[in-house]
Amino acid sequence: MMVFWWIVGIAIGLFIVAEVAFNLYALKVVTPIFERSPVLQSNSAPPNCRAEVFDIPSTSGVMLSACLFQRPETESRGVIVFCPEFGGNKWSCMKYCEGLWEAGYDILAFDFRNSGDSSWQDNYRPMHWVSEYELQDVEAVIAYVRSREDLRERPIGLFGISRGGSAALAVGARSPQVELIATDSAFAAEPMMNYFAQRWISLYLPALVLKLLPNWHLDLTMRLVRNASQHRHGCRFAKIVYALRRAPDHKRVLMISGQADSYVSPEVARAIANAAGPLLEELWIVPKCKHNSARNLVPDQYDARLVRFFSAMSPLREEKSLSLHSSAS
Repeated sequence: MMVFWWIVGIAIGLFIVAEVAFNLYALKVVTPIFERSPVLQSNSAPPNCRAEVFDIPSTSGVMLSACLFQRPETESRGVIVFCPEFGGNKWSCMKYCEGLWEAGYDILAFDFRNSGDSSWQDNYRPMHWVSEYELQDVEAVIAYVRSREDLRERPIGLFGISRGGSAALAVGARSPQVELIATDSAFAAEPMMNYFAQRWISLYLPALVLKLLPNWHLDLTMRLVRNASQHRHGCRFAKIVYALRRAPDHKRVLMISGQADSYVSPEVARAIANAAGPLLEELWIVPKCKHNSARNLVPDQYDARLVRFFSAMSPLREEKSLSLHSSAS
């Protein structure tokens, strides 16, 4: 009997040693891959004299540089808060929002902390993965709109590109001020990590090990990598899927993604769409389209979908006036 327990103890000890060794190897190999920023198309643009420029206070003493393309109160259908992609700036907003502006919406864009003209937070190293700091920045902009006398009565919609779209999803899912969230090429860490892990892990592990490795173990390893990267970069990554699954039923989401996007594949976009569940108004996967390129490829369809989606945010004032006139008659 004593021999049996010795054997059990040795087996458990060997398993623990193997598990620790495997995870250390995984952290060494996978963490640099997780943190390596992909080559993504991002859009920056020069300042536009049509816009008002100002700063918005965010958390940790950060000041966000923002710009506002504003319509007269009698013409505005609402405020679209634009969240730029990683490597982009606030002035890129009209590359994506020109159709919304022409349809009567105010466009408020901003630079995330540690980018563009916004101030710098020394203990934070931003990445292509969206963190809670970017979510705090979006929330600060929403709070600014609600505090400003000439904007506070206007409804708010969120529209984000790539990492900015990820931030828009997470904040929109939990913000009582926002009902409509549109994204272009948005992604989330959970489905992205799983998608690439399944396809690239065979380059680093023997086939026999892969056969013995259960899915839950792979998920655990990815979580360890994520936690290690959070510690290295001084932040907590946003949990997009978690936020969407717990969002109120009245939220509505429009997702745009590229069929030829080599980074945010259609499978990743569909995984996020599945997490949105009944909140999803539409997932438009644009044929032959790469990352962030849908408006360049099909500008008329792009603008029409955005305008149609955000039209639910606030009826045209002409329609309101017509309705009141009809009632009075």
